[in-house]
Amino acid sequence: MIYSPGEFYCHVLKEDALKKLNDLNKSLAEYCQQKLPNDFKAEIGQPCCAFFVGDGNWYRALVKEISPHGNVKVQFVDYGNIEEVIADELQMIPSKFLKLPFQGLHCWLVDIQPRNKHWTKDAIARFQTCVSGKKLQARVVEISENGVGIELTDLSSSYPRIISDILIDEHLVLKVSSPCKVLVKNRPVNKHDLQTDASGLQAISSTEQWRTVELPVNKTVHASVLEIISPNLFYALPNEIPEDQERLCALTAELVEYCNSQKSPLAYRPKTGDACCAKYTDDDLWYRAVVLGTSDADVRVLYADYGNIETLPPCRVQPISANHLEPPFQIIKCSLEGIIELNGSCSQLLLELLKNFMLNQNVMLSVKGVTKNVHAVSVEKCSENGTVSIADKLVTYGLAKHITSKKQSASQKEKTNRMNCCCTALQKQVEKHEQILLFLLNNPTNQNKFIEMKKLLKKTVSVGDKHL
Repeated sequence: MIYSPGEFYCHVLKEDALKKLNDLNKSLAEYCQQKLPNDFKAEIGQPCCAFFVGDGNWYRALVKEISPHGNVKVQFVDYGNIEEVIADELQMIPSKFLKLPFQGLHCWLVDIQPRNKHWTKDAIARFQTCVSGKKLQARVVEISENGVGIELTDLSSSYPRIISDILIDEHLVLKVSSPCKVLVKNRPVNKHDLQTDASGLQAISSTEQWRTVELPVNKTVHASVLEIISPNLFYALPNEIPEDQERLCALTAELVEYCNSQKSPLAYRPKTGDACCAKYTDDDLWYRAVVLGTSDADVRVLYADYGNIETLPPCRVQPISANHLEPPFQIIKCSLEGIIELNGSCSQLLLELLKNFMLNQNVMLSVKGVTKNVHAVSVEKCSENGTVSIADKLVTYGLAKHITSKKQSASQKEKTNRMNCCCTALQKQVEKHEQILLFLLNNPTNQNKFIEMKKLLKKTVSVGDKHL
């Protein structure tokens, strides 16, 4: 159901989710058509079965309003639309029909707002045209008790486009920036610019002082891509269960004790790329983390052993001491191997395509090399037509080109030189043989022809030996 770019409902295309919903709707319809005794009394917020006149079927619903004259407004929880029904079009819903979570996900587009106070008819109509009946890729940016703020991308054409960008480009909406997306630029790290915690231990403010697990060269692993900074730096978490699982559990207990014993570090201002301790919202425990970005009001962190990402107020972030950097972080730093951007820098379109192809998705990483704890990897993703190379995709879209290593280039150059050398020697031999044939044809009766031929042959052999 689509009301506006600021309010619409989506189905998440999980495996078998739509089949389960269709099966439930069929069973619910059969139950309601039995016309059992109906003692249902509507109360606001109560789940029920409701009749939808649009197609004459029964669906799961929630009571939203009760009018003075007895009609009831309900929201069909698996689709999002709100309708007014009469009392006879409501029935009590058995608990077995509530086991499947409500499938209509309340959403809004992030980073845009109406040009005036309300969404215009043109903006709503254009948004409906962009999304209706299409399979879209959604990237969750905001989560609240009311639903999720998402970025929608249309992948149905050869040129993927972000839906909010279409509306902005056509001047139907205004662009706004979400506070959690305003990231400061990396500042140069001064080796002496280090924070100190209450116990006098040196806190870690340099990205070079923490390290991740290192995968062997030529190893291929399944992993989830967590965050993409550029083609030369993105974070991933291998699907393999960590070998140091027990140590990680013990480390969490140590971090809780350590962080709770520290005085509030009011002056601590982490930089992008720093290691830190972060207090996870769901369980209020402290974990190791990497700073992805900061603003005056919050810090965006990636939990370094588990892969979760969230935005926290500064009071929930603390410096980490050096003795808490072992074992190595379970995430890995990666760069795409074998390509170079055509314009020499990471364009916004290239970054968006990388996010569409890889972000929050399971991929296969093949390690080609490791330099300064960054894994140079080729990335492949499974699709209906087999595996797809991410590098090849970027090249196909004209945003990057394949490159060969210096070693490969030198080898190719040496091979070319050898071929050129051989060709030159052979050419000279052919020329000498041509001279001999021409001599025989021109001097068929010359008595001294064999002596002259021997002289020419000796020159030919010496030339061949010299070059071959």
